[in-house]
Amino acid sequence: MNEIKKASQEIMKYIIILVVMFIGFRQYDLEMKIKRMLPREITVTAYSSTKRQTNEDEFKTAYMEPVRKWIIACSNDLIEDGWLPKDHVYLYEVRNGRAYGVGRFLIADRMHPRQKQHCDIWVPNENLAWRIGKMEDVRAFLLKDMI
Repeated sequence: MNEIKKASQEIMKYIIILVVMFIGFRQYDLEMKIKRMLPREITVTAYSSTKRQTNEDEFKTAYMEPVRKWIIACSNDLIEDGWLPKDHVYLYEVRNGRAYGVGRFLIADRMHPRQKQHCDIWVPNENLAWRIGKMEDVRAFLLKDMI
């Protein structure tokens, strides 16, 4: 009888450990989801399909997607925070206290590791990329957790 009681206590201990681990993982999951949903301030620039701005095949992204309108490349720190390929990101610029929508983009490329809190919008030619320049008061958030 004593052995049965000991075995059941041991089983209960493992069940409690599993429940605590599950709750802990769920809490971490929830925290990550909230972190991804909150708008974060990033820098946005533009790039085009030129040898100087891309790797070997300038018409394919790092995730082997063909380049096209509404494609965005994200810095590695954003990708590590859960901004994954095929996710959609909404960008808006803040000027004079007002929000101006930039648009909804598909993550399909990644940037050089030296970049932090940075996204690059693909555009068809280098002149347009130069005209867009560098936007620093841009907020971005993932749409996957909100849809």
